[in-house]
Amino acid sequence: MLYDRRFISVVAIFSVFIAVILVLIQSSIGIYYWDIFLYVNNAMKMAHLGPGDALYLPPFFPAVLALLFRLGFTGEITVFAAAAAFYVAGIIGMYLLLQLRFSEMESLAGAISFASFSLILSWAATGSLDVPAISLSIWAVYLALIARRCDSRFYYLAFPVAMAAFLTRYTSGLCCSHLQ
Repeated sequence: MLYDRRFISVVAIFSVFIAVILVLIQSSIGIYYWDIFLYVNNAMKMAHLGPGDALYLPPFFPAVLALLFRLGFTGEITVFAAAAAFYVAGIIGMYLLLQLRFSEMESLAGAISFASFSLILSWAATGSLDVPAISLSIWAVYLALIARRCDSRFYYLAFPVAMAAFLTRYTSGLCCSHLQ
């Protein structure tokens, strides 16, 4: 158990380090993907801080942003940091998911591989919905497997996380629809 905590600590420190670097890089670039403005617009409407118009995008990530906006954290950095937090959660979730089948070292290698995929890195801190949806899907699968193997009460967590993944990006429903 102590050995496993060391690996989880390594994964957490590694992922936070990469996430901070990505947020700093993204802050210097700014928002370059036009959909992010739509998510922020929805978040401002949900937080009752801006005029906003109809909500027509997946609501979960804008709702998270709305909570942060209501707490006083506004600006581009908030959007980037929120997406980066999901990136970190996804890497830790990938390690735990792989840990169910593989050794600590193999799980660490898999989590680091996932963290360094160019597709994941390029969207990790942009504020888009892709990485948060992937991270929530990883956690939904992990919780469902734990529920099936150990304690069925974990289904009470797996279903809301799967719904959050679906409400973050609707295509996540395809991944989470096979949970049983």
